[in-house]
This record gives sequence, C-alpha cells and structure tokens, in this order.
Amino acid sequence: MRSPVPTDGLVQRIINQPAPVIFLDTAAILDVARVPYREDLDLKLISCAEKLSSGANQAWVVTTGNVVRELNDNRLFVETELNKEMKRFERLAKVEVILFPEDPPRLSSRRDKDVAKRALETMDRLVEVTHVFQGSRDCTLRAADRVRDKHRPSSAKKQEFKDCEIFEEFLELASRLRVIEFAQPIVFVTSNVSDYGPVPDGHPRIKEDLAQRSAIFAANLSHAASLIQIQPT
Repeated sequence: MRSPVPTDGLVQRIINQPAPVIFLDTAAILDVARVPYREDLDLKLISCAEKLSSGANQAWVVTTGNVVRELNDNRLFVETELNKEMKRFERLAKVEVILFPEDPPRLSSRRDKDVAKRALETMDRLVEVTHVFQGSRDCTLRAADRVRDKHRPSSAKKQEFKDCEIFEEFLELASRLRVIEFAQPIVFVTSNVSDYGPVPDGHPRIKEDLAQRSAIFAANLSHAASLIQIQPT
C-alpha cells in the first residue's frame, strides 16, 4: 500500500501521465472479495480488478487514507464471511460423495478454499496498485457542513461523517483536476446506494456535486470500467 500524498501531489502525478481516474470507496474495494458469496454482485468485478492491477496504466485507481483505514477495519469481517460461505460448498462436496458414490465428484472442497484465497488476493493486489491521497483540512470542515445540513451521504437518520469526509476528498481531487482543464473521465465508485442513491445519478445532491465537476457515478468497479471502456480480462 502506497503512503498517502496530499491532494495536490496526486494531481501532479495524474497530469504528468493523463488517464481516466477511478476513485474507489470502501464498499467498492471489499465487493471484490464478496463476489463468491454475493449473488447481487457482478462476476466481472474480479476480472476488472485483475485488469486494473496488471500495471497497464489504463487508469488511475485512487482512494483516500480514510478508505484505507476503513478497509483495514472491515477486511477481517469480510474474510470471515467469505470463508463461512465457502464451508457450505465444502459440506455440499461431502454430501455429493455420499449421494452419488458411483460417480466421480464434481465438487471440490479444496477448490472452494482456493476460491476464497484467490478472491482475497485479487482484492489485495488491487489495493496495492491504488494511489492513496489525503484531502486537505477543508475537506473535514466541508464534511461537517454536510452532516449539519443533512446532505448526502449524510441524512436525518444517519450522520455518516466519515463517508461525507471521503466524498469531500474525492470532490476536492476532481475540482483541482478540472480547474487545470484535465479532460479525462473521473469516476466515483460506490455500491453504497442507501447513502449515495442508485445509479446513474445518485441522490439529487450527489448528482449536483458530481455534475459540477463533470464526474461520473458508478455502482461498482466493472460498471466504472465499462464507462471508461476498459475491457475485463
């Protein structure tokens, strides 16, 4: 994992080698490891993560130090859930042998363990190539304003200060890129539709904030890749 750099430091790197920018929030990263047991997640998430981790420089994959900390806090939970779900397949493989003793087994408990391991490794490789930045103090102040005014991702029911700060860090990066006439696509990726709203636009305030910076809203990594025309492996 790269050490965080200031927003302006990342801006300088991007303009020196222009390419589309994909910003990942915590849910967007964790979803890569959730694919094996979440039927609502696109299978292409894994191949897109592998493609972006290949070092082909097709896009700048970025996030903030706040996301990295949340990721570290939640990784063990997701790993535990993944291994728990994979154990169901291990049991099914054993039942198959009992029910169909005359046939060679088609399921494999060893393979299930490999799936869990590989999914986590794919997520970790994506994290390793992600460029991490830290927003300015102004992001914290603007996040507090969002919470006070109940602007998404905050709401009357949930303050979501940390999500507000992460979103403000993204907006700061996008604003500083656009002010110097950076013309490549900038995509904000989250599967947290309860706080940000559904694609393609999100909640009205999210839509407005993104539109002001000519940024795009994506529901997941494969959606983001399709928007900037990156084909999964």
